[in-house]
Amino acid sequence: MPDETSQYPVVHLVKPGPSTLLGELRGRLASEGFGLKKREVAVMTRLSVDTVEIIDALVELEIFKSRSEAVAALVERGMAGREELFRRIKVQADEIRRKREAARVLAMKAIHARSSPEEDAEESGDISGCRVDGGDTGRGTAEKSEDE
Repeated sequence: MPDETSQYPVVHLVKPGPSTLLGELRGRLASEGFGLKKREVAVMTRLSVDTVEIIDALVELEIFKSRSEAVAALVERGMAGREELFRRIKVQADEIRRKREAARVLAMKAIHARSSPEEDAEESGDISGCRVDGGDTGRGTAEKSEDE
C-alpha cells in the first residue's frame, strides 16, 4: 500500500542562491542596476489588475522588495538602451515648453496692452471720424473713413 504523502509533490524550501531561478533573476537585475538607482521622485500611476498581480508576484517571490522597486526596475529596463532617443525627446519637450511660455507672454501682453484708438473710440461711444456703412437701413457698422 503506497504512503499517502507519496501522491503529493515534495517541496523543498531552498534559500535563494546563485543556482536558483530566483538567485539568477536577482543577480541579473542587480548586475544591470535596474531599480537600484537613487529614486527621489514619487510618481503616482494607475495600473491594470493583471499588471499589479504580476508585480505583486515578483514582490512575493522576493525578486523585488516592494511594488515601488519593481515598477522602477521595469520602467528603467524598458528605457534601457534607448538613452539617446529619450535625450532627444527631452530636448524637444524643453523647446516646446520654452515656446509655449513665450507664446503665453505675448498673449498676456496683447490682452493687457492699451487698445487701438479705434477701439477706444468705440468703447467710449465716440464715433467722430467714422462713417456708417449699410445703405439706407440705418443698421450699418461704424468704420474709420479711409480719407482721414
